[in-house]
Amino acid sequence: MDMIKLLQPYSNRVKISIECEKFNRPGLAELIPFADLLFFSKSFAVGTKATNGLDFLNHLRGYKKEALLAVSWGDQGSFGKDASLAFHIPCAKVESVDTIGAGDTWIASTLYQLAYKRQNLRESLTQATALATRKCGIQGYKLF
Repeated sequence: MDMIKLLQPYSNRVKISIECEKFNRPGLAELIPFADLLFFSKSFAVGTKATNGLDFLNHLRGYKKEALLAVSWGDQGSFGKDASLAFHIPCAKVESVDTIGAGDTWIASTLYQLAYKRQNLRESLTQATALATRKCGIQGYKLF
């Protein structure tokens, strides 16, 4: 089914978040204008020739003016942009044991902080970056 036709009836009634992980994925660019919250991976950003998260977010085009933007940047932490400004959230240094699932942890935590805790993007990314960093320091998903 055509994703754009699927999203159009809901785009004014629900919040839509989109994860942009792999650059040049067919159809992804056409979905960006529908998103209220966009998550990007460092891999995606580098695919656009970006060299750092702030430049990537400041030069990104095609999204809603009021959309929230977030990009993870590995051991450099996260970058976010709301309606007013772009910012950097550094992460603690940790011995990386297992990065599998860290991006999913980062996104899930951000969504939880925004939707349930009603925090702003900066506060949400601060919590999410700390949690994803902790995830990288443990093997698998044992509770910490």
